[in-house]
Amino acid sequence: MENDLNISDKDKFMVTSPIANMGGAIIFLILMVIGIFTNDFWAGLIFGIFISAAFRWIVNFLYIFTPFFHRKQERIDKIYEYFKQSFHTIINFDEQKHEKIDEFSQDKKLNSAKITDDEIMYNIYMKAYKAKADAIILNSINNDELRCTLVKYKK
Repeated sequence: MENDLNISDKDKFMVTSPIANMGGAIIFLILMVIGIFTNDFWAGLIFGIFISAAFRWIVNFLYIFTPFFHRKQERIDKIYEYFKQSFHTIINFDEQKHEKIDEFSQDKKLNSAKITDDEIMYNIYMKAYKAKADAIILNSINNDELRCTLVKYKK
């Protein structure tokens, strides 16, 4: 099933329009240049931020109604299901059975916005997939951070 999915780093949990970020950046730069040449840098900066943010929001909102969005979302759902089946979540590290690959912490907030538990787990699964881990140990440090250990089973 893994070969059918062709998983890459570009597969993010949150599906967004590929045009939104690029178009927002271009609009921001154009408004900044106009602001610089009209001797009103701060107006160009503020206006550029608001217009590019509005552009990104509108394009991403409209993107939801396209078939491209639904195909991407189905693909991400299949990858997430594959990850859930592939990686075991274990409670304790046993040196006899497990070999530690990596240890990291995963923030439960992204850009001051709380992200969903599914998105947190998707990010952890993606790191486990890249590291070729067999299982994941989850240790909660506090409400905003999750400590994870990726392990491989000893043969």
